[in-house]
Amino acid sequence: MVGLRASAGPQDRVSAMRPLRELDAAEKLLESNREQSAFQDQYSLAVIAALRATADGAPDDLAAKAVEFLRHASDHGFRNGARLRRDPAFRVLRDLPEFQNLVKKLE
Repeated sequence: MVGLRASAGPQDRVSAMRPLRELDAAEKLLESNREQSAFQDQYSLAVIAALRATADGAPDDLAAKAVEFLRHASDHGFRNGARLRRDPAFRVLRDLPEFQNLVKKLE
């Protein structure tokens, strides 16, 4: 098979981890202003947590954190439940009762 490697080398593993490190950095930056941020920042934090949950095989703690950030977004003015239903980042959350309840509240 031309062009295919038999196994991933150390450099490939480092490259694969880069997006998660970048998400961590973005989360830390946004988290530092969490209490003072508008709903857009809270929504962004929810997306980051949901994407990390997806990348990590949907760990419960990250999914719960994503829903918590969405609640904060709602507290800061976010009112678009239909957007939550459509956003592919939240696919991992759609079966969670907490997420479903929040979507219903916002619709």
